[in-house]
Amino acid sequence: MGFAVGYGLIRYGNRSIFYDISEEVLRKIREKGYQVSNNLEKLIQDTDIIFICVPSENTLYEYDDSIIFELTHQLRRVLRTASDSKILVYKSTVLPGTMRKVADTLGNMRWQHFLVYNPEFSRERSAINDFLHPDRIVIGIEEKIEEAKRILNSIYLPFGAPMFYVSFPTAEIVKLWSNIALATRISLTNFIGRICEKIDVEPEEASRIVHMDRRLGDYGSEYGRPFAGKCLPKDLKAFIQFLDSIGIDSSFLREVRKVNVDMGGR
Repeated sequence: MGFAVGYGLIRYGNRSIFYDISEEVLRKIREKGYQVSNNLEKLIQDTDIIFICVPSENTLYEYDDSIIFELTHQLRRVLRTASDSKILVYKSTVLPGTMRKVADTLGNMRWQHFLVYNPEFSRERSAINDFLHPDRIVIGIEEKIEEAKRILNSIYLPFGAPMFYVSFPTAEIVKLWSNIALATRISLTNFIGRICEKIDVEPEEASRIVHMDRRLGDYGSEYGRPFAGKCLPKDLKAFIQFLDSIGIDSSFLREVRKVNVDMGGR
């Protein structure tokens, strides 16, 4: 996601500097002709906006926000030396309440800088194109809104997409809702498809006809394919666990996940 964001911003006339702890990642980006840095303190001094694009999963592809908080602690230390206010834009998919915890982790630094949650709605295989051509831009922010709007509008208005300034939890749930809706559509197709096979109906033919309905579109219309990749399985499982933790019945989403597992997914 990080390269897609940096590249996309360059395409719209901005200057991007790529930072990563991996020298191999930086080498590949440098070879493509882009500016890179491995010095976070100097990078922050030289930039106005920091887009934070780190994974929210572990090596088992399960939800894990520890990297987000490790980096936030690092930013808190480095921001003490910043000569002017910075905008910190978090892009990772997170559970509701995470951004307020990030704000608490930043401590006094949150009042000297802007904290923003700007989730990305992109597919793994077309991240650059999806970033360049968004359906909507969602920006969660809770302090110094008007000043931040002025700066963020200057970046995002050229993208030509509707912009929504909302609270942190609203932005968090919009991102999760989107991913869970996509997962549910795929599982619904597979659930009905299995019924078709039981009653001697060709599932692919039936699905193709159903999804000619303009209200539905063709997303998730291919029977027999579970949702895969890193995001949908991880986010669905994490949201189920979140619902359980706050005492909300998650049985519907458990069934969505069960259908996916039965079809060979995670």
